[in-house]
Amino acid sequence: MVVNAMISAITAHSNQHSEFIYHVSSSVRNLVKYSTVEQCAYQYMKKNTQTGGDGKTIKTVRFQFMRTMSIFHRYMFLHYRLPLEGLRLINLALFGLFSQQFNKIWKKYKLVFRLADIYAPYAFYKGSFDDSNLERLRKAMMNSDEEKLFDFDPKHIEWDDYLINIHIPGVLKHLHK
Repeated sequence: MVVNAMISAITAHSNQHSEFIYHVSSSVRNLVKYSTVEQCAYQYMKKNTQTGGDGKTIKTVRFQFMRTMSIFHRYMFLHYRLPLEGLRLINLALFGLFSQQFNKIWKKYKLVFRLADIYAPYAFYKGSFDDSNLERLRKAMMNSDEEKLFDFDPKHIEWDDYLINIHIPGVLKHLHK
């Protein structure tokens, strides 16, 4: 979609010397909802079961998105950090008997925070982008062969398909390096 919009903009302004700014986005015309991301993530994980390091299948459960980072931090502290600190203290009292388990769980805990830090600017971003120039360009191309060839209408984004077949597999592939 971005490449198609770029080609169309270059073609439309090839004889002009002024600069135009185009925002190719869906934040105004076809906003993806948290519920869609949540549902797609669950569907993907249900269909593509994950296995742990021991080879056992990881049970897929529904999860809820936290609406703010403070809610996320509070949840993680109460449900994971406090029990981890308890395990750390028991481990110290027992001269490192649980070091391996603690280190394994701590590594997973840090991974969750890494993911949260990566996605926080996107997940909690409240702005939208002005794509009126792009919309005018799209309307100028109406009823032409180029419109069908270079479809860059944000309303045509199929979020389910994109998330399940492109975004989620890409995130998992690159984060497990």
